[in-house]
Amino acid sequence: KGNVKDAKTGKPIPSEMSIVDLNTGEVIENSSTDQNGKYNANVTKKGKYSITATSNGYLFNSSLFEVDDNGKIIRKGNGDILLMSADERGKTTLLVFFDTDKSTLQRSSYPELNRAAQFLKSNPNLNIEIAGHTDNKGSMDYNKDLSKRRAQTVSNYLINKGVNASQLVQTGYGFDYPVNTNETEEGRADNRRVEFVVKK
Repeated sequence: KGNVKDAKTGKPIPSEMSIVDLNTGEVIENSSTDQNGKYNANVTKKGKYSITATSNGYLFNSSLFEVDDNGKIIRKGNGDILLMSADERGKTTLLVFFDTDKSTLQRSSYPELNRAAQFLKSNPNLNIEIAGHTDNKGSMDYNKDLSKRRAQTVSNYLINKGVNASQLVQTGYGFDYPVNTNETEEGRADNRRVEFVVKK
């Protein structure tokens, strides 16, 4: 359960919702929120899932949750999904996964990147920065290079799916802009991210 809200104002946003099994790429459920932005997601087996909210005029945003062997739901936060306007230099963190210390995409990244590709092809007027970020393990130079390679890998995937290369620019920021502490594993995991940033 959760709510879809405007990231700036906190107002509810009626949205389309999609649940994807990240292990198989299968769409488990498509549904809609109510008019107050409330949603209910239903899964029937253990696994790793994404739940994505889309609404006209906003960047899509996804949340990750897992169901363990005992049916317990493991997720970050309280289930709320925040959407940013596509017209106000908004950004969203892509739900992508890489092999450790590499720029190789894991298969579980494909559903999110396919969604990003479709969004860009439907909005050819938008220019997007693919921004790579890391935690602070290792040297500054190493992390800048790793984050840039990961951003480039994401861009290459999108281009291979038909996105115009002129819409994309890639930047590797290393550990310059953390969103959480680097003192815990959970914080470091938050900092290892790729962002989708509207530039125009």
